[in-house]
Amino acid sequence: MLQRTISNEGRTYTNLLPVIVRSGGYQLPEGTTHWGLRSVHRDPETGARYSRHEFPYPEPGHWVTAPGPIVVFNDGACPSAEGDGLCLATNDIDPTQVESHGEALLWTSAPIWKGIASSRIPANHLLLVAYSGSDILGRDFIRGKLRVRRMFVVADINGLALIADHGTGAEVSGLNLQLEPTWSGGYLDRALMAGATLAEYTAAHRDRIKLSAYASTRAAGRTDHEIRALQPSQLSFLSSLIEAGASVEQGRAALAADVDPDWYYDALDADIDHADILDAHKRGGYRWDDQQWHIYILGRVHDVSHNRSCRAATVRIHARPYDAARRAGASDRRVRAADKAGVDLYAYARLLRAKATHRQIFTALAAGIPIKPYTYNRLNGVSDETIHAAHHAGENLWYLSVPAASDEPPF
Repeated sequence: MLQRTISNEGRTYTNLLPVIVRSGGYQLPEGTTHWGLRSVHRDPETGARYSRHEFPYPEPGHWVTAPGPIVVFNDGACPSAEGDGLCLATNDIDPTQVESHGEALLWTSAPIWKGIASSRIPANHLLLVAYSGSDILGRDFIRGKLRVRRMFVVADINGLALIADHGTGAEVSGLNLQLEPTWSGGYLDRALMAGATLAEYTAAHRDRIKLSAYASTRAAGRTDHEIRALQPSQLSFLSSLIEAGASVEQGRAALAADVDPDWYYDALDADIDHADILDAHKRGGYRWDDQQWHIYILGRVHDVSHNRSCRAATVRIHARPYDAARRAGASDRRVRAADKAGVDLYAYARLLRAKATHRQIFTALAAGIPIKPYTYNRLNGVSDETIHAAHHAGENLWYLSVPAASDEPPF
């Protein structure tokens, strides 16, 4: 079935095979049932057509037959030996030609340009060919490629002219064009499918615009004019954000805020909302800790609120212990004081929950009482006065209380 459109990742594109047939007014020759395309080399002087293995193809209006021998047990789309069939690409397929309806659907949705490119010959010079279902020797359902016993050459097709005239908005995944002697047109298929013209794309190449960025921003809905209005660094930045999952509008907002794309990518990967990312950046949330980890992102990953994660990053304290201390009742100022004094903030939070005050904790530290046995005793109900007296008397602080079953001292 020769479909006029092809769906790819939820979008619909023009199928260029029926465009070729319709624009040329071609009819299937007698003895054939379906259409296909074949890329060939063309001699610039004689016009001779030949494959990458130097196999000659005739002028339009003639059959070409595989010389053989045909390998009986080869059911693939590529010959297993010289002469073992001829290759073509197609998405004109009859469900009766395949083993199941599901495979037929896969075939008709496969972009034929991947099948054409598999010959390693650029699609600059194409042959419109016709074949019969009875001549099929092997198939590749993914690339829409066939191996046939014979085919009829219907017409010469100028691949460059075809793409220039009809390539915009067409399904051209895997398209391989030799646009210049030293340039194969990388990312061209993505740009064309996003609405670019061949002329716009080649002009972008000529003007040294980064083509991967050009293609991704076109795919995100930006016009050629809008892309050209950006500085190279801005275009690279915007394309990085878009490929990280941001929309064009979000990318533009991040661009205006000068957000680091790597940080933005990590934040998106942590499922953080775009608005939170920009606000965190504005408030210093992009800062790292001493191990080069993003404090804000790690905080959000561990369910610390946006505001506290931002604040923790601003003062360069790990977000989880910062949040634990704040949840235990400490003010921001006191958490920062405890952190500056080298106090383990988790222990600090446990002491606050055990009814120790900030002043008592720092008085104990000033008296030289180790934080761990101090925390252990307060959690086991020992008074502040008892701990200070024992420490002053030189007693072993780990033995001041009977340990709780779940809170053995680390002797």
